[in-house]
Amino acid sequence: MMTSTMIRDYSGEVYVTWFNQPYLKKQLTLGTEVTLKGKAVYKYNKLQFTSPKLLTKKDLEYMKDKSVLPIYPMSKGGVSQKSIRLSIAMAIEHAGDEIRDFFCQESSKTNII
Repeated sequence: MMTSTMIRDYSGEVYVTWFNQPYLKKQLTLGTEVTLKGKAVYKYNKLQFTSPKLLTKKDLEYMKDKSVLPIYPMSKGGVSQKSIRLSIAMAIEHAGDEIRDFFCQESSKTNII
């Protein structure tokens, strides 16, 4: 299964192809803002990406002001790092003030945390 689209902004257009990711068709609706991460090549007289990482506005908001992104152990079921990070971020946001910092204030002053 191949998913292809053309993405356009003020600077021009780029043609993008993903393999075995049919769910992207639902995410890539007209007007959706995305960021692509990958290697762009000029081929067949047009700029192209093949299987780039797709970052949505929500992904970018989560990563904003984060200099370090956690890497979680992968499950055998194939859950992606992106899914795990977003799920944890949503859980933390939902829990709000119910989450307590288990490091004592004294320890955090003397150690870099």
